[in-house]
Amino acid sequence: MINIFKEKGLAIAIAAAGLGFAASAHATVLLPGTGPLPVDILASAPGGAVLATNSGPIATPHWSGTFRTAVVDGPEPGTNLDFYYQVTNNANSTDSLGRISAADFLSQFTTDVYQTAAAFGIFIAGTQWATVGDRGLIGTVGFDFLPLDGAGKIDPGETSYTMIIRTNATAYAPGFMAISDGTATYVNAFQPVVPEPGTLALLGSGLLALGGVARRRTK
Repeated sequence: MINIFKEKGLAIAIAAAGLGFAASAHATVLLPGTGPLPVDILASAPGGAVLATNSGPIATPHWSGTFRTAVVDGPEPGTNLDFYYQVTNNANSTDSLGRISAADFLSQFTTDVYQTAAAFGIFIAGTQWATVGDRGLIGTVGFDFLPLDGAGKIDPGETSYTMIIRTNATAYAPGFMAISDGTATYVNAFQPVVPEPGTLALLGSGLLALGGVARRRTK
């Protein structure tokens, strides 16, 4: 069952926990149809207000574990949404995991990708980083865990780093996260969407109201 906690309007933020960008970090930019490309590693999460989270157990014939996902209004509120993904492979599993992917990141959205081993919020400390990331032509953004340069798959007893997809989206909806050990297992996550006209009108009214308050305070 989905357990989503919406926290819009609250001053609950990952940044408040003392988490910020690593100074030397550079985003890996994924255009539609690009990759595989190395995914930059952050010392900590980018920060921002948590809008919704979902997590829970996974059980398949060959592996079991826990997934974690969230959508975050980034460090500059209202300009971008970040989508977070992580999976733990239980120690008693009999298979390793090779890929985490998310949909639907359509062509109208930019996608910059990062990963971090840091623990924060619902996410625990990661032990296995993704080797490369890619973006398909139909909106799938994927992270591959390959036995290259000392990296490897998410073996039994390991937890992936938290994968972060930064977009220029300002609205989100329910979506899916896929975890693959050769066969994909799907769980409920989040995806970016274009705001509906009614939402845009409401947002515009809110911004006008905030502007009026700001003007009154300066008088």
